Amino acid sequence: MILTIALSYSQSIALNYNSTGTGQNITANFSFDIKKSELGFGLGYTISTLAHPDNQYNVFYKRQFATEPLHHLNLNLFYHRYVFPNLDHINIFLFYDFQGKHSAARNVINSPLDDVIYHGPYYWLDNTIGLGFNVNIIGNWYVQQKIGAGGHFIIPSNKDASRVDSEMYFINNFHWEIIGLLNIGIVYKL
Repeated sequence: MILTIALSYSQSIALNYNSTGTGQNITANFSFDIKKSELGFGLGYTISTLAHPDNQYNVFYKRQFATEPLHHLNLNLFYHRYVFPNLDHINIFLFYDFQGKHSAARNVINSPLDDVIYHGPYYWLDNTIGLGFNVNIIGNWYVQQKIGAGGHFIIPSNKDASRVDSEMYFINNFHWEIIGLLNIGIVYKL
């Protein structure tokens, strides 16, 4: 019965690049259309970079860093509400996007030695809303773009991780920051 219900809706698969307040990731998504909406989920790979994108002394902004293979895992859930559903080659939508991750943070402390500190690990919960569109390029292939704003929540997980001193937390409880989301991807409608 579940298979019959799932097959009765239009479905899509996508490969997306996301840049959020925690960092960057590549995510593979599966979604299905329900009337004027699209509901989807995906799994992704968080990209940990050794170079910091700025020197603003941020503790968490763009500081997510995977110290173990499982820390690269990224869970993505999203909802799109189409604004102008009758356009031929473009689908404009409002969206809500959730990304959940579990990993440490990496900071460089300005000292004579430029010491690197790994702290956490934390649960990183990104929540963004915004505007996006799908543009038909050929046949069932679409280019997708999303831009939005929201907040991410950083919650200590109290778990051990390699290269991380679990006793050294920059925060001991819930913390949040305002973030943005930039997404670009390729979509194939089944």
